[in-house]
Amino acid sequence: MARDLDEQLTTVERALAERMIEHALIVVRTWLNELGENNPYEEAFVHIQKRYNDLFAEWLSVDDNTIDEQLNILTGDTYRLVDAAYADIRLLRGLTPSMHGYNKESLESVANYFFHCVRLQPQDLKWLREAYDKAEPADTELVLPVALSYNLRSCFSEEVFLLLIEGLEARNADMAQHALVAVIKLLIQYDRRIDFFPSVRKAFVDTLQRKGDDGQYAFEILWGLVRATHIKLPLMAGEQLKEEQDYSDMLVRLLPDTWLYELLVLDDIRREHMLATAYLEIGRNELIWDHLDFVELWLKDQLREGNRSAYYYINYGHCVLLRGDRMMAFELYKQARQRCASSREFYALFRPDRRALVDRGVPLEQIYLIEDKLIKP
Repeated sequence: MARDLDEQLTTVERALAERMIEHALIVVRTWLNELGENNPYEEAFVHIQKRYNDLFAEWLSVDDNTIDEQLNILTGDTYRLVDAAYADIRLLRGLTPSMHGYNKESLESVANYFFHCVRLQPQDLKWLREAYDKAEPADTELVLPVALSYNLRSCFSEEVFLLLIEGLEARNADMAQHALVAVIKLLIQYDRRIDFFPSVRKAFVDTLQRKGDDGQYAFEILWGLVRATHIKLPLMAGEQLKEEQDYSDMLVRLLPDTWLYELLVLDDIRREHMLATAYLEIGRNELIWDHLDFVELWLKDQLREGNRSAYYYINYGHCVLLRGDRMMAFELYKQARQRCASSREFYALFRPDRRALVDRGVPLEQIYLIEDKLIKP
């Protein structure tokens, strides 16, 4: 049942990311039918459907420059309907417990409530704001940003997200950092969605501007999060730790194409270089292609210092090949092949980069020649 709901939500997210509102409403309709005829969302559903149909009719008949803006607003409203109905469906199906208060003195009780509750009460939000104002919040209050971030991963709430962003300016440094880490992760996860929630983007940007460091501290947190994915879990790691690593790996894959990357990294060559090398350190090279000269020098230093992995040799070879030295590139690829237990292991590292090399001018036939010569070590 949970898997079916996850698939439905994925369908909705993909549809709304492309502003395909009618397609998303098909899923929402099934949810409202399940909630019953007395569900509180029927009027909003009908209203959104009518607005969408009216907007489409207007688009067919007139050339109105505001239609695109209206479609963005309507998509945001549809997301809000989705979020509200989705929360109720989770409760109805027993996928989320119905929460009725907590013990403020119990860390376990507080964490459980703010982790799972999809209908936070005004007094809950008031308590969190009060905690932001404390120089030394209690342990049960320090856990609030972390618990809320886990809550938002599965049940998006504009109000809660904005409240979490407020935590970036908490008086207590640890609480502010917990909130910042959570917000950065959520901005990556919900990148497509927040295009239609300008309040979230504005709140984050305004907070960074008030800090007056041009987003430097936020970038350092982001850089640290990327590098942390390089840490390998012990063989006996629990399921929860593995899920967390999978989540972090997913965020790293998404990051280069997100608004957050554009905001914190682009137009700052030092940050671009730092993140490109951080990606190389964790075994990903998709950021190297726009910084080949810098990356080549960095890789040369790594090899000189004894970090002679097949992965580093291959990427160094790419840099050399793209500046035209085919003989040196082939020698580097040979070094990489010799460090691999089999040709299969080598090609698992090399072949994903074919497209990037071809896109930058290396003829595919040359790549085939290199691969053919490296079948044997």
